[in-house]
Amino acid sequence: VRSAKRAVAITEQFRPEIVFLDLDLPDNGSIAVARQLARVTRTRRPRLIALTKQDDHPMREQARAAGFERLLVKPVSHEELDKILGISRPAT
Repeated sequence: VRSAKRAVAITEQFRPEIVFLDLDLPDNGSIAVARQLARVTRTRRPRLIALTKQDDHPMREQARAAGFERLLVKPVSHEELDKILGISRPAT
């Protein structure tokens, strides 16, 4: 989705285990989503993973304080996604 409001609505409706949010949503939208999810999630808050184009994103500390557990730099490798999702692949 492309807006903070829609992200919260979708998360409430589908109750995912993990939410990947781009840190560069307009108006600090990803931080707003994280804070709203903390308030509105009735049972269990999903794991929050931030995505960004820059490794030294200026909102890194804000994101962590808002509840993001990791910040991933795009493009994200398959291996890194597998690790976050708990997927183990056989060695080749």
